[in-house]
Amino acid sequence: MNKRRTVILRGGLALLIVLLAILFKKIIRPYWYAHFSWGLPLAGFLPSFLYALGGTCILLAFEPYLSHSRRVVVGSFTLGAVLYEILQGAGLFSARTFDPSDIVATLVGAYLGYRWCKPLPANSTLDFPQYQAPGVD
Repeated sequence: MNKRRTVILRGGLALLIVLLAILFKKIIRPYWYAHFSWGLPLAGFLPSFLYALGGTCILLAFEPYLSHSRRVVVGSFTLGAVLYEILQGAGLFSARTFDPSDIVATLVGAYLGYRWCKPLPANSTLDFPQYQAPGVD
């Protein structure tokens, strides 16, 4: 598989994850809080998990072009996200609140993104088998 195709496939999937996080945080979560009393912890930390998962996968989609190792890139991204959560707790962002479960969700999301978006083997391809319709020679 060539580098461009890898970046497009992985980046597109990661972008969908991040868009799902935005949709959940801006539309679904307020509706959930207003109409349901169950599942509130899940509604609280799911956007942080999805942002970390998608952000890690977006960074690793560009892996063929990175000048640093995967661990350095993912570690820097995760450290920045956790630092952002801690700064919320320090009161630097007045409209935001600190939640320790967001830190855990960020760490888990980044770890799963790192494991899920593994590098492809050098000889891998995305060749799909040819479909032969029944009764057609």
